[in-house]
Amino acid sequence: MVAGVALIILIGAGAVGAVYGSDIVNWLRFGEKSSARQEKSLETIATLPVSEMYAEAQDRIAAGELNMALVILEGAAQRDHARSATAIGEMYDPARWGEIPSPFTKPDPIEARRWYAKATELGDPRAAELMASLSAWEEAQ
Repeated sequence: MVAGVALIILIGAGAVGAVYGSDIVNWLRFGEKSSARQEKSLETIATLPVSEMYAEAQDRIAAGELNMALVILEGAAQRDHARSATAIGEMYDPARWGEIPSPFTKPDPIEARRWYAKATELGDPRAAELMASLSAWEEAQ
């Protein structure tokens, strides 16, 4: 939702061109609600060990801050944190749709499979199980 709000604000303001790095962080921060938990900037969160980034993302999910959680999970996954990649896959997974909170409006089995493959490659055995579950779901469709 936060990223969507930022995008709407940018479009409404007539912003054009590419958006990079600190601009994205600033726009996301602009859309954040003020709370003690959100006082941690994305720059600060990005410097945490990946296990702490994952924990922060789980806290954000529990608080309903799904877009922010996704940004944090993506950062941890880019730093090769397998559980974060699995968590992103679950957000896309149609076989888990409705069970797992997701910032997306619809499931995407291709993206789910891509994130599960990355997580499996990084060593998360649960991702392989979820990939098998996704395959079974696809066969049943």
